Amino acid sequence: MYKPTDKQRGLFGASSGLNERLRGRLEKSWAEGFQKEVLPVLLAKEGEFAHLYGQTGRPNWSVARMVGLLVLRELLLLKSDRELAESFAFDLRFQHALDVSAPEDRVISERSIAGFRARLAQGDPEGRLLQSVFSSISETVVRRLALSTKEQRTDSTFVTSNIQRRNRESLLQEVLRTFLQEVKRASRLDEVEEPLRKWFEQLGGWDSPPELRQLGQWMSMLVTQFAEDEELGGAEAYQTLATVLDQHFVVEDDESDSDDEAPPPSSSSRIRRRKNASSSSKARRKKKKARRKQKARNKRGGSRRSAKRVAPREFVRGAIQSPHDLDARKGRKGVGFQFHVTETCGNDGRPEVLTDVTVVSAEKHDSTQLPGILERLAEKGLTPDTLLADGAYPTPDNLEEAEKHGTALCAPVHRGNLAADDPKMSREDFSFDDEGRVTACPEGHAPRRHAPLRSSAVPHRALHVLFDGSRCAACSRRRLCPTQSHNRGKERKLCIAPRLRKRDAHLKAQQQAPWRQRYRLRAGVEATMSELARAHGAKRSSVRGLTALRAQLLLKATACNVKRLVRALVDRRAPRCAPPRALTTLRVAFQRLRDRIRRASAADLVATFSHAA
Repeated sequence: MYKPTDKQRGLFGASSGLNERLRGRLEKSWAEGFQKEVLPVLLAKEGEFAHLYGQTGRPNWSVARMVGLLVLRELLLLKSDRELAESFAFDLRFQHALDVSAPEDRVISERSIAGFRARLAQGDPEGRLLQSVFSSISETVVRRLALSTKEQRTDSTFVTSNIQRRNRESLLQEVLRTFLQEVKRASRLDEVEEPLRKWFEQLGGWDSPPELRQLGQWMSMLVTQFAEDEELGGAEAYQTLATVLDQHFVVEDDESDSDDEAPPPSSSSRIRRRKNASSSSKARRKKKKARRKQKARNKRGGSRRSAKRVAPREFVRGAIQSPHDLDARKGRKGVGFQFHVTETCGNDGRPEVLTDVTVVSAEKHDSTQLPGILERLAEKGLTPDTLLADGAYPTPDNLEEAEKHGTALCAPVHRGNLAADDPKMSREDFSFDDEGRVTACPEGHAPRRHAPLRSSAVPHRALHVLFDGSRCAACSRRRLCPTQSHNRGKERKLCIAPRLRKRDAHLKAQQQAPWRQRYRLRAGVEATMSELARAHGAKRSSVRGLTALRAQLLLKATACNVKRLVRALVDRRAPRCAPPRALTTLRVAFQRLRDRIRRASAADLVATFSHAA
């Protein structure tokens, strides 16, 4: 049963037993800033977690303090829930940060922490609750530190999944083993074909592993056998087995029947059979023996297994990499996930704040995440005027999407195989009218016509401009022209779709000094990614599944914002100690000497140092 936290504070807090000196040190620690700035936000947001609890039963422990504990674990990078529970019970800073005064409230079990995390995974798999907490704390940091959100920057980092990396055969064996474990728990292992059952019982022995095609045959047999089974057909292990089979094999119905008579042999085969009568008789005996064994297996329910033929499939993008983490995918950097982070920038002398985070599987390209980032920033009221990103984010579609939100996407546009100083012309060198049609090329020649055509630049029909091929062949700047041959060289075409014109405009702008000067701010996000990886452990996942990882990374991002806020407030309250008088005098003397050296000529310097010697 959900019970809100009692906001009435006790007369004696956690620091009531400390002397004045220790109380002063406690107020300068992270615990004071957490209690004053973060805990009120958690208390205001805990009502959103009410649907995770039922209407009856024992009242819950404080949701605000529970979320605070999870944030503190990521803030201090504690290794386990046991260490978190012990720190809360014996560390006065934890109790002061969460404003716990009653002795009975200072004890929490690992089971309670794990249970709350399970409630979050089941009741909020998309992570909206923790995303709301993260957004509220981000807004608090922006307000308290008076930060500007007009300029922001985004980047991504690879997060390694908490699974063992396997090759193809090892993955298929693990998928088979996982499903057969479910069959064994149901006490139905005797229904499995004998060779497969022996292989499962002898895993880890000295027998050589089965071949790829044999693994496919076994998987196809199990999928067919338990397809309509009420107990095992709906299990997650069975669904994984069927999905992996479809991703790695092509399964076809085998129309041939081993019991059917063979076609009449040809004359050449008769001659060979006469020469090898003894070997042929042995082969027939082996076939009869194999046929009898097959019939015996069919009586035990194996007739369905012999009716399938499997063939290995080529590599499938986005395939499952482990039966223990169905969300992890293989990307350019390995098997895992991509963590996208957006933060403010340009606030000189003040810390920046993380404004948006998201995590996706590793096979998804960075450019596909930019529209979602802009939408979430707009919902929070934090839409930037300028968004800095690396070369993975800008595409013609993303440039248009950013303009719809009133944001200028400042990111290097790819030039393909061209060098940075290549003088090749772009679409911006052509003359256009108000309707977006070309009036002249850079040499001043008018086009023949405009027509919707296909090209390698766009997958669908788009507006193209066409020039006279004979005139272009005689042009002195033909090697620098971006047009392509059309109609067997009779014409030269160029796609002038608006999205490509915008891309070329950005390409031309990024060659200028003002663009490069503004883009220098993007490099600071690399320090943030390093901070998340090293100070908060965001580089390697300690959980499995996208739901659990999303919650963990949201807590890490929240902890990073809390740390920056607390440090800024502590530095603001700390008195500025004046340097010692001797150091001040020495510094002034060095400054005077430096100014004198700068003003003096070479002859004066020689005379000065010779006189001093």
